[in-house]
Amino acid sequence: MTISTTRAELDHTITVEASACPSLATSSRGLWSGLLAKIKFSMTSEEEPEHLDAAARQRYTEGSVMFEALAKRACDVKDWGQAARYFYRASQCSELLGQYKKKGHFAYSSGNCYVNAGDHVTGVARWKDAMEGYSCGGSYSDAAKVACDVATYYKTPGPTFDSSLCVKYYRSAARYYQNNDMVQHSNTVLVQMAQALVHEKLYTDAADLYEQCAESCMAVKILRLSAFEYIFLCCLSHCASYTWGGGVDFDDRREADVERMEMALRKGEVMDPQWTPERREHEFVQGIVDAYRNEPLTSLKAFEGAVSLFVSVNRLDGVRLNLVEAIRSNFIRRESAVLGGAKSAGLFQSMFRKK
Repeated sequence: MTISTTRAELDHTITVEASACPSLATSSRGLWSGLLAKIKFSMTSEEEPEHLDAAARQRYTEGSVMFEALAKRACDVKDWGQAARYFYRASQCSELLGQYKKKGHFAYSSGNCYVNAGDHVTGVARWKDAMEGYSCGGSYSDAAKVACDVATYYKTPGPTFDSSLCVKYYRSAARYYQNNDMVQHSNTVLVQMAQALVHEKLYTDAADLYEQCAESCMAVKILRLSAFEYIFLCCLSHCASYTWGGGVDFDDRREADVERMEMALRKGEVMDPQWTPERREHEFVQGIVDAYRNEPLTSLKAFEGAVSLFVSVNRLDGVRLNLVEAIRSNFIRRESAVLGGAKSAGLFQSMFRKK
């Protein structure tokens, strides 16, 4: 069902629903009278829309209360489609009143009901309306949470999967959290976005996000310990982005890739005093860079030696494992280009989960 956003149709809907539920309409007017007596109207002077007269403001306030009650009644009987439409009408009334946080709340509830009804496309559209409402109302943390829901929708495998939209909404969520100075929450979203980029093999973009997380952590004293892990993941992402192939052009690009890995190592040393050559993570990344500088027939063996040394005292799991497996694929391709064959990964895979 397509819902018009015109005031004329909204007014008509309020009239029809009020006629169908006179007791509910009466209670809405009673609630409005009580609010008016207590707080002389709930909006601030900046929120109050100049284009509405007192009668219109009262009508939309009563309509908002009525639609909310109707939506909750529909939820009680699990009529999700009807509940979604009523919540959306309530969000329209709130928007006309300039109550943007309430618009966000009702639009988000509408989206959830549409999802429960199986209409995910319209549900996500309502979530996007909720993001706009929360953002206009200054509720950035709520807008960020909704943006994460939208990103998760696009990240889910299936016909709706879209990595670019997933990253877009994760980025929006991070920006909303940053507006609220919620660095830790922002980093959590950036890490989710980086993991999505790693899944799509966009390693350089992921490295940029991990570096951004590290920088933001170093700016907040209580988060500085977290910067070390982000620097490590940033370096691994750069190592995974190595160019493989043949010809002079590829040779030049390979050298540029290795220089970028070296630069990431040095930049980490400047950024975080804990990121030193004595640390195992730093030594591991340096071992990978050195292996890249080896000849193709010896580089894979050098890399496996670096991994074996690291996993003897550290675990490789989660995104670390994904990145190291991507790095190993680069070395296998280099060796295969020379030998014309592929090497089995079974023995190497077992090293990852040794501990």
